[in-house]
Amino acid sequence: LVSWTQDRPVNDISGDRSTPQPTPEPHPGQLHSPVSTNSHRTSILRRRRTSRVTRARTHQEPPQRRTPREIPPATATMSEGKTLRIFCFGDSLTAGYSAYGAVYHPYSIALTKKLSRDLSDTQVIATDNGMPGDVVSQGAFAKRFESELSQTTYDWVIVLGGTNDLAYNVPPERIFESLRRIYDSAIAKGSKVLALTVPECAVKDDELDSRRRQLNNTILSHQSPNYHAFDLNPRIPYHSLTERERQRYWDDGLHLTAAGYDWMGTHIAEALGDLVELERNPDSRRARRARRHVEEEICFDEEDGDPRSLSGGYVVVRMRDLN
Repeated sequence: LVSWTQDRPVNDISGDRSTPQPTPEPHPGQLHSPVSTNSHRTSILRRRRTSRVTRARTHQEPPQRRTPREIPPATATMSEGKTLRIFCFGDSLTAGYSAYGAVYHPYSIALTKKLSRDLSDTQVIATDNGMPGDVVSQGAFAKRFESELSQTTYDWVIVLGGTNDLAYNVPPERIFESLRRIYDSAIAKGSKVLALTVPECAVKDDELDSRRRQLNNTILSHQSPNYHAFDLNPRIPYHSLTERERQRYWDDGLHLTAAGYDWMGTHIAEALGDLVELERNPDSRRARRARRHVEEEICFDEEDGDPRSLSGGYVVVRMRDLN
């Protein structure tokens, strides 16, 4: 990859300003049914941090460890009975990495706030586990996941990974196979999975864009019981934004600002909320809208061709793109 900041070396995609290396083994101590798209005191956010989670790496310095932080539950206004436990798993984009590791603002904060507001009769508890620089195709990613799920059972597991693998030129097929094992493991333990596509970044490279598109299409087209996919990539664009919008939402061309992670979390909450509504109240107005979105979000193989080549097939246009 070509560096997109003056002082950042080529292929620096983890927030580490030293020469990137594939992630080592963990030290002791990233609907289909895709669906599109803050009251602090009514949200529930329980974020567990251990020494292996959200490790920020800075230039020529040892890993910086983050201490646990928890937002206390506001149970006084919450009705008893319904609880929604969510596990957000991935790399730096899940950790909320920003400002070279000086700021962590995970998308789970906005996710929890919006779901708590939309599902007012439900106690929403979101746990995030993001490791900056982690690579899906290395064993540490799966070990970290298995360690977390061996301790707690979740209703939903949200998985975002593959950004760093793409930077290291790992083939999309290998990335997805590693992701699929994560999905299957979560489902086998009784959770439902919401898989997220990999967002774009500031770097414009035809080969990188093609591999990202191939990976995302595979994520979207995969089918399995209790598996759902949400196309996050077009919801948090980089290149189509104005310069002012980029300054607000994007930190370094790869990671987001705090406002950007809230932007991301709101989109994911909309998708997950629709899925929960489909499950609980299939005949509701929101559920009907969600089903329409599912139909519009079908991934066609023809979309992966070269749009400049008329001999490559035909163009499929989604209804929402015409509005």
